[in-house]
Amino acid sequence: MNRTLLTWMFLGLVNLCCQAEGISLLYRQYLTQQGKAQVETGNMLLADAYQQGLIDSIGPFLTLTDEMEAWVHYSSASWAWEQGDLNHIAEPAKKALVFAIALENPSLQGDCYHLLGAEAQMKGNVYQAIEYFEKCYEADKQLNDPDRMSSSLNNLAGNYLSTDQADQAETYILKAIELERTMNRPEKLAIRLGMASDIYLKQGKPLASLPYITEAYELDSIGNRPMKMAVRLSQRASVYEALKRNDDARRCLLQALTIFAGTTNVRSTAICYNQLGNLALAEGKNYQAEEYFTHAVELSRSCQDRLAESKACKGLSVVLRDKHPARALDYLMRYSELTDTIFSEKMAQKLSQFKAKYDNAEEKHQAELMRQSIKHQRTLLVLAAIFLVCIVLGGSGFYVYSKRKHTVIPVAPAPAPTLEKPVVQDDTHEGIHLTRREKEIASLCCEGLQDKEIAARLNISERTVGTHKLNIFKKCGVNNTVELVRLYYKMED
Repeated sequence: MNRTLLTWMFLGLVNLCCQAEGISLLYRQYLTQQGKAQVETGNMLLADAYQQGLIDSIGPFLTLTDEMEAWVHYSSASWAWEQGDLNHIAEPAKKALVFAIALENPSLQGDCYHLLGAEAQMKGNVYQAIEYFEKCYEADKQLNDPDRMSSSLNNLAGNYLSTDQADQAETYILKAIELERTMNRPEKLAIRLGMASDIYLKQGKPLASLPYITEAYELDSIGNRPMKMAVRLSQRASVYEALKRNDDARRCLLQALTIFAGTTNVRSTAICYNQLGNLALAEGKNYQAEEYFTHAVELSRSCQDRLAESKACKGLSVVLRDKHPARALDYLMRYSELTDTIFSEKMAQKLSQFKAKYDNAEEKHQAELMRQSIKHQRTLLVLAAIFLVCIVLGGSGFYVYSKRKHTVIPVAPAPAPTLEKPVVQDDTHEGIHLTRREKEIASLCCEGLQDKEIAARLNISERTVGTHKLNIFKKCGVNNTVELVRLYYKMED
């Protein structure tokens, strides 16, 4: 079989596999190019083929470098992220990461860790997201890239803030702000300043928070970014509320709602209505408060924001307590259900931290195996090139080489422990004897107060409150706050 015939057979097979638009053109370009240009075109070809489900057909006809294979896996994960497909990000991103570690490529490592962190954050796995963003930041520092470092620091600050670790969040966000001031990027700087404002407010430092949110609003205003301006106004209102400047807070919120009107930013709109409801409630304007909280409930349910809905339900339970006690009880029950759900999710997130550490060890193991595989594959490529030269020169002897494929077998992750609530067998409500302190805590629970609020009210520790609650549940024959509320109102009747 001569060279020309082999070439035409080869091209014919490729054309049969490359029916999608653009694939054939890319492949012809790939054949005529060399060096870096060929690699770049090969990357585009592989990415296009992957997205169109043709990677298995294309792959055998290309000389796949390890860099190209790593890139196509990352491209697939990035494509899924852009499409909002959270279920198809982790697998290809982890495959790309194994190659990136083996190739000692910090840039690709950082990109993979960033995708994995973003995917974990969107799924609510905050502790796992922190693990990935920490690794992303370490890779960014190796590159000494201030843009990438600032992004990773901001992501870390936001996730630490969501886990109530405000001091750690402050450390990261101040580093990010320092980097942004050197790069002269007003839009990015405004985002970092807004984050800093939220962190200081979480720490109970509204005076420290105010200059950060003021500068952020000014930067977004100069840049004519109305949606960002509305978010800054909502953040500034929170600061004013903490400073007891209710009129300034209300002015900011009404201005923000004017901007949000007619947009799809339902979540932020619900937050604004909750804030207005709290202001009206503090001023004794129950009719206005009811209207604002009702809007917040409707909007938060439409966007499935459980935290915003829980705050609105708590507000309505207080507003309606005297006028409509039955409705107030319904909202209080809903508030208790939502807070129990949010608490359970936070516990699940903490458990995911252990899984993230396990995954890290597994990644290192796979990377080491991949290093050995890459070394072996490169040797085989040299041998394959010699073999092809022999064919072109018309050599009569052929050497048969067998290529042993190295497969990394992942270790199955250990099952995460599950948390189960104790089941109380005694379900009778007769003969309940509570101590004076237990009665106080039970009454405050039925008013919708959380452990932290009860502890502050009674000047005792949260741990003590928790211990008393367990005793109350046992004595009353209930399993949670919701059942306690039902029993309380039944006994009141």
